[in-house]
Amino acid sequence: MLSSLNSMFGDERFDEIRYRILDLTDVCKFEINRNDVASFTAHSYALRKSNAFLKLAIVADNDKLKAMAEIYKKQNAETSWEIEIFSSLAHAREWIA
Repeated sequence: MLSSLNSMFGDERFDEIRYRILDLTDVCKFEINRNDVASFTAHSYALRKSNAFLKLAIVADNDKLKAMAEIYKKQNAETSWEIEIFSSLAHAREWIA
């Protein structure tokens, strides 16, 4: 999961994009904990300097991934990014539109 997140923010177009869908529905095996989420949140704060207004849709159908996504969302609640979590790609696309 963290490699997916890192590749998303490593995209050279990151500064210009207005939305991103992070589809984690194909993730079968992962190791992530609260410390990993906190680390990624800290990284996200730095990224806001290059893209302050991003809509991030996280799609997850695994309960543990959803729980970690919820922690990430709560840790970013006081920021300019809009973050929502969805169980399906279709719902994420509707929200982005």
